[in-house]
Amino acid sequence: MRQIQLAVTDDRREAVVEFLEGEDIDFITTRGTGPTAESWIVEFPLPTDAVGDVLEELEGAGIDEDDYVVVGTVEAAMTPHSEELMERYASNFDPIARPELRSKSRDLTYDPRSYYAMITISAVIAAVGLLTDSPAVIVGSMVIAPVVGPILTTGVGAVTDDRTMVTDSLVMQAGGLAVTMLVAAAVGYAFRAAFLVPPMLDVTSVESVSVRMAPDVVSVLVGLVAGAAAAYSLATKGPTALIGVMIAAALIPTAAAVGIGVVWGYPLAALGALVLLVATTVAINVGVLGILWSFGYRPSSDAESLAGLVPSRVIVASLLVLFVAVGGTVALATADHGAFERSTNRAVHDVLEEPRYSGLTLAGTTIQYGGPSPLTEPRSVTVVLGRSPGASYPDLAADVADRIRAESGEDVSVRVQFVTYQQSTRADGNATSRVRGHPVG
Repeated sequence: MRQIQLAVTDDRREAVVEFLEGEDIDFITTRGTGPTAESWIVEFPLPTDAVGDVLEELEGAGIDEDDYVVVGTVEAAMTPHSEELMERYASNFDPIARPELRSKSRDLTYDPRSYYAMITISAVIAAVGLLTDSPAVIVGSMVIAPVVGPILTTGVGAVTDDRTMVTDSLVMQAGGLAVTMLVAAAVGYAFRAAFLVPPMLDVTSVESVSVRMAPDVVSVLVGLVAGAAAAYSLATKGPTALIGVMIAAALIPTAAAVGIGVVWGYPLAALGALVLLVATTVAINVGVLGILWSFGYRPSSDAESLAGLVPSRVIVASLLVLFVAVGGTVALATADHGAFERSTNRAVHDVLEEPRYSGLTLAGTTIQYGGPSPLTEPRSVTVVLGRSPGASYPDLAADVADRIRAESGEDVSVRVQFVTYQQSTRADGNATSRVRGHPVG
């Protein structure tokens, strides 16, 4: 339930009272004091889903958002028509009013000192989790990261003509991610200097790090959905705490991976993680803006707010263009990798179907690329096969390479790794066991 307080002048009081009585909304009026001494204070409780509709109707009676309007939260309301109002709006979906949207988003934002302090702590935990390959520790860094606040206030500022809110929020977003990268780099350097991890550790072989060192469509889509879910929760009665964890999961570990890649001297890996970070950040912001826009939140279009409307639209358009450019590039590159992997698996399967290779069993196929980025070309293919002792296949690697070239047009080196096996037979002469495998991309 919400409690609404309005300051109504004498000439508008009759119109407001008439509207409230017509909607069976119970209210009280008192004479204002102090700055509102020339006005009447009108108070009435409303179901949350009714606030937007009622405030919109009150605008017709001359009540504007810039007047004295207070929307508060109450635990319960016991008035003659409260149950009737609850039933009337029980199935009504109505996003919260614009003033409440702004207030709710600001409540999620820390002051700068607290924000950067929490970001620093989160970055330390994320870096430790990545270096020790501990998913539980990485999750802990997501829980305390306060990045959801600036992301939501960026979208809210864009749809409410608040350029200051947008600018401050974008600065906090960029600053928070930059601090995360720097802190993660410092933690990585300290771990190497103190021999808390092997000095010769290949961080690209650590699963928690390697999965974040190249952009991919799935990660970008997760960011887009996380942003949309956060905006949906913000604009409705849903909670935003758990959604904030989801957004932090898409950003904080990836930003930490950038710093770790730099310290370990893997510039391509760090660049891949940075591209993923930028793409995901843009996707999250686009998701927030898309949902808020679809709910009807728009910058004002009257002449007085035209100066605020243009920058807001520029921000929205710029984010959309950046998202399409980065997301499209990543999607095309990922699709190209997928097509090559399918061609490779098909080529290996066709070669093994030849009679002279009937004694081989495929255990796996691995493709090595020039780097972690989806923009790099394939360099080599490793095929793992099971064979019986003594069997020899000197032309197999060349045959697979020729078939891959014919299928995909890519000229890659092929390595064949054999796993020797023995096969037992039962008393009836049938085989009892056999090595089996399947192609993996």
